[in-house]
Amino acid sequence: MPTTILSSIENFATCSPAGAGYTWRWETSPSSTHCRFTQRTEKQLKKKLDHKRLAFVGDSMTRNLYHSICRQMGIVNAGRYDTGGPKHIDIARVADKTNLDFIWAPLAVNQLDKMKELNENAMKRDMKKYDLVVMGGGAWDRLHRYQTPEDITAHTDTLNAMKMQMTAIEQLDVPIVWFTPTTINTPALTTQEKKERMNEIDTTEMRVAYDKTDILSASTMIIDGPSFTRERVGESYDGVHYPPDVYDAGAQMLANAFDWLLPESDAALEKFTPPETGKMAKPFLGMMMLCLCFIGLFFFDGFFGCLVGLLYEKTHAVVIYTNGIGIVYGQKKKGKMAKPFLGMMMLCLCFIGLFFFDGFFGFSYLACLFIKGVLPSDLYLEAFSILHEKSNLPPLSMASGASPESSSFTSKKYKTSNNASTAMRRAGVGDESGVDDEIAALLGDGRESSLELRPLGQL
Repeated sequence: MPTTILSSIENFATCSPAGAGYTWRWETSPSSTHCRFTQRTEKQLKKKLDHKRLAFVGDSMTRNLYHSICRQMGIVNAGRYDTGGPKHIDIARVADKTNLDFIWAPLAVNQLDKMKELNENAMKRDMKKYDLVVMGGGAWDRLHRYQTPEDITAHTDTLNAMKMQMTAIEQLDVPIVWFTPTTINTPALTTQEKKERMNEIDTTEMRVAYDKTDILSASTMIIDGPSFTRERVGESYDGVHYPPDVYDAGAQMLANAFDWLLPESDAALEKFTPPETGKMAKPFLGMMMLCLCFIGLFFFDGFFGCLVGLLYEKTHAVVIYTNGIGIVYGQKKKGKMAKPFLGMMMLCLCFIGLFFFDGFFGFSYLACLFIKGVLPSDLYLEAFSILHEKSNLPPLSMASGASPESSSFTSKKYKTSNNASTAMRRAGVGDESGVDDEIAALLGDGRESSLELRPLGQL
């Protein structure tokens, strides 16, 4: 069943002395209702409609709703009054990365042709496929094509065919929103023909005709035009159209419905193309950072040489800053306190640690002369072999310098030790249950902890 959004927006009088001016305000809902119907900002709409294509198909009422959506997407001049410009034309706009198109189709037969075209594009997976289609009509049919029984029959057949097209395009994951005609201000209609054929009573009959042909039930959602224009019918200056701010209520109804009309999907993630390797590289910045690092290493300056200008004045006095207090020592020759041998030794230790993957600057290899099993490769295998085995990960590859026999022996030793300790605990052997529990916790035995809270006096 389609979802019909009724107005949750109230009117209130402005400061006008006559009290005839109105504007919208949002009705506050208690947090306990978990109501998600709130005003959607321009930033939220742009994020929701990013890389989306929306089509509005219909008459001038649908066009005004289209203009309102464009304004709320940041196109401030959309729908501006222009008596000299063309009216019955298609419009295409782009708001950041969102395509917003209006297709002029005032009559039901025009809408049927456009639906067939949209359906063909969707079936072909054409780039012209829209993510959402908003349709509306009925007023022009009531004025021009709804006078004789033959006209009524032809109109009904057109609606039935359009219903089939709507159902077909919805099956291709393109939601359809139907916008029913807004309230007609009969006394304000500009011609006698409109007063006789398109008054509010006749328009109400047309709304019922669309409902009987299941056009509304074939839609994914319905925006009820009279729900936000009934109380402001007096503001319709020509009997059909309203000021731009009136349509903002209908646009906010549609904006809130985007949450379920355009849900997030994995397909949006597939459109992302990561940049090529090296595209984001900055060689100049990389070389600059390397130069700063070498300056810090060779000048023994943790600030990458930035204090060189502060350390030496014209008198070559050494200034040492400690906790923000400058201490000036006597004149010393430049480089007198330098120890090149110690500097080279530290550089050698750093390079040994980097190239041999030893966080102890190579001393692990010195310790292995006296203690077996402390090579970095052995320590790595000891730390991660059990984790790989438990997590069903690929076995660790042998590091350079280690033999396959020692690797398999280490892995089997830990596995056998783990199984033996588990069996001893289950059998209740020994008095070292506390130590075994700690070992089991470290090795990930999988059993639940037996610790419990007790009063301090019972410990």
